[in-house]
Amino acid sequence: DALAELPAMSAEMHRIEQDLAARPDRADQPRQLRRLGAVADGELALVPVSVRRNPVRDGGDGADAVPAELVTALIQVRDGRVAWFGVVEGDPGREGDFGLVASLAEALGATLFP
Repeated sequence: DALAELPAMSAEMHRIEQDLAARPDRADQPRQLRRLGAVADGELALVPVSVRRNPVRDGGDGADAVPAELVTALIQVRDGRVAWFGVVEGDPGREGDFGLVASLAEALGATLFP
């Protein structure tokens, strides 16, 4: 994984995630995105913005088996424009359940590659 070898890049990606959480139409870190594109030899970056428990169904204590939501953006690395922004929902599960994480990954894949 290219990012694992570049700890500074990981911190920059965290700033991009914060940008997208505030304004989901554009990432305000185009320099960092261009670097990521160069490191990974790509034109698009798939950036996880947040993972959250479904607030409507969660009792607040994390004990209920409720779906989690993965908020993700597909960003053009040259100019920071968001090509796709979406929320996918995984299967119900409890906090710490690895099956819940797997279901989020599967839901994202099914959304991007139907």
